Amino acid sequence: MPCLKKGIEGIFRPLLICLIFFSGVLAWNPMAVAQDRPAPVKEITVAVGQDTAPFYFRDQKGVADGWLVDIWRLWSQKSGIKVKFVLAPFGETLKLTKEGKVDVQGGCFFSEVRAKYLGYVAPLIKADTHFFFNKDIYGIETLKDLLGFRIGVIKGDFAVDYLRNNLPGAALAEYVNNGDLFEAAKKGEIRVFVIDTPVGLYFLKKMRLLSNFRYFSDKPLYTNAFQAAVKKGDTVLPPVIKSGFDKISPEEKTQIERRWIGSKQIKPKGVLTIACDRYYPPFTMLTPSGKAAGILIDLWRLWSSKNFRKVEFVFGDWEETVQMVKDGRADFHSGLYKTPKRETFLSFSVPVFDVQDSLAFKTSRKPMMLAELSGARVGVIAGSGEETELREQYPEIIRI
Repeated sequence: MPCLKKGIEGIFRPLLICLIFFSGVLAWNPMAVAQDRPAPVKEITVAVGQDTAPFYFRDQKGVADGWLVDIWRLWSQKSGIKVKFVLAPFGETLKLTKEGKVDVQGGCFFSEVRAKYLGYVAPLIKADTHFFFNKDIYGIETLKDLLGFRIGVIKGDFAVDYLRNNLPGAALAEYVNNGDLFEAAKKGEIRVFVIDTPVGLYFLKKMRLLSNFRYFSDKPLYTNAFQAAVKKGDTVLPPVIKSGFDKISPEEKTQIERRWIGSKQIKPKGVLTIACDRYYPPFTMLTPSGKAAGILIDLWRLWSSKNFRKVEFVFGDWEETVQMVKDGRADFHSGLYKTPKRETFLSFSVPVFDVQDSLAFKTSRKPMMLAELSGARVGVIAGSGEETELREQYPEIIRI
């Protein structure tokens, strides 16, 4: 028996060694490992809207262009992965991503409904949304003041749900695309609309309507972030996409932002920035095509030519223009009155233009002096020198 046992062991030991060897080969076979590892991503398809300028749109050559498109092109450079853009109406870009016909939706707001079929990957840029109203409409101060008007919105936009939740009973005029909405605004079919602020300003300028509509630049309805999104359940692309965006610096994003809408954070090197009221004719204003014009604008242009210094004009509501200089977003104010309060944070030049203020009233009323207006309601521009003067010199006028 000992001899037989030894003989059996002699036969099976080499066999056992062979099995162990081959199992090791299988376990460490690099071909087997390569088959389990996902192939490197060399190209992705990104769906972007074809008419949502300045974020993304189809240019005159039929090629994708825009703020978010430029960010994706920079992402491509940083990641080494080629990006192929697919242009479609905005709603269609969501559907293409949902159905897996493209890899990524190029940038959309988060919503609970979309989160059911999209996986949000990385925030790209932030954007404000405002309500715009025709300059001939008075008494508009809050969202509730829009009740009674047909409010223009883009069908399927985040703003639709926002208005239904925050302004019950509002009459919404839904348009398929921005072109249709702003054409309706031009024809007077709608006099108020809610839209992402950069989109609103872009189309108003393009259609020469910039001086016909107003908005409260310092009071957005909401601020939201455009985010890259993939089909829900995709686990391969999210880390790849995020890795590429992590390589883009805030400064690089700011440069792209300035290219499309101007920046709130930086000023161009070597250029002096002049803050101007967008609707203060004949001193400062925007023409229907969006160009700076007015007496003070011409004075600054002449100053620029005499001093060989480039100037750039930035526009806002009156109070915002003062704040721009105060917080460093602008180098100069185009021109304003000297007051003790303003002297606490502004330095004033010698006078450049003399202006007289007048009290205007209906011709049917008896001519009056300011001292006779005790308790009356007097209209002034918020934050203006006239408001300061009335409050300090005529405190009895309590309803300013």
